[in-house]
Amino acid sequence: MSFKCAQFPMHLILFAVFFYARYTMSFRGLEDFMAERGFKIR
Repeated sequence: MSFKCAQFPMHLILFAVFFYARYTMSFRGLEDFMAERGFKIR
């Protein structure tokens, strides 16, 4: 998997994908979850 042209750091992408797949969150829920932990997505 290449993250060469990614807009966000690799660890942030993998963290988001892990929680999206593990807890079957919606994108809105994932965005809120990441915001609670101090990551600015939008």
